[in-house]
Amino acid sequence: MSFQQEGFLSPDMAKHISSIREAQAGWFELIQTLNRLSQKIILTQREIKSAHGFSDYRVVGLLYFTRATSSFQGATLLVERGMLVEANTLVRSLIETVWVLAGLTKDKQEFVKQLGSADYAERVAAGNWYMNTPSVTEHVSAENMEKMKAFIVKSQEGDVPLQKLILQNVASDTGLSELYAIYRHLSHHFAHPSLTAAAAFTVKGPSPEDKGIFWSPEYGLQSVGTTLGYMCTAMIGATLTINDIIVTDGVAAALSKAFDTYKHLVPEPGYDKSQDSLVPL
Repeated sequence: MSFQQEGFLSPDMAKHISSIREAQAGWFELIQTLNRLSQKIILTQREIKSAHGFSDYRVVGLLYFTRATSSFQGATLLVERGMLVEANTLVRSLIETVWVLAGLTKDKQEFVKQLGSADYAERVAAGNWYMNTPSVTEHVSAENMEKMKAFIVKSQEGDVPLQKLILQNVASDTGLSELYAIYRHLSHHFAHPSLTAAAAFTVKGPSPEDKGIFWSPEYGLQSVGTTLGYMCTAMIGATLTINDIIVTDGVAAALSKAFDTYKHLVPEPGYDKSQDSLVPL
């Protein structure tokens, strides 16, 4: 089936994937290196002795790194097809996870408490909204309503105040505000339903007659290199922070070598950003 019939679900996308991988071979080789490092970190057998059990910051760090790896692999599957809006939406999620890992690196168990507080704060806020929205509660059984009420009451009995996590503050506190610039760019240009994001699917011809809906495998090709750069920037950060949280043999040396490769792939200062810069437009 052709793209005209099946879109990005078409089996014909295999040829398109090959062409993108060939054109961006350097980035995809780096992705393979980072991915194999990630797999090694996640699947290395280790014993973590701690009074905190599963809430130990190292265990929590490994869980978030697994999330980062999942986002990285998902973005790779999308970017190799040229699905740039979707890929960058996942990269945005990956950057959020990098900040959490950096918070765990900096504040360890104290940051785990912040994550727990933020988790309960969000769930309590959601529960209160459900219970005060009749159009929702009419579909909820009486038993589940009682469970929700009990959860909200119990959540407010702890000695840790419930407070949502403000990611911009985490970025600032961990010295990663530069990533916030990319994050804001990805939010408006891809993840959020903004007019700018919708404009990715328009033909940008020289005359009014050339303009229209652009739905083809080529819609995002001009930004593939930029997206690959964002992906690798974030994944290097995730790998660096998890190796600070809990060391895996051989990762530091391998990551240093990967970073040398990364530096050769990133456009030099003064590079024409209208072509394919890593600088947010």
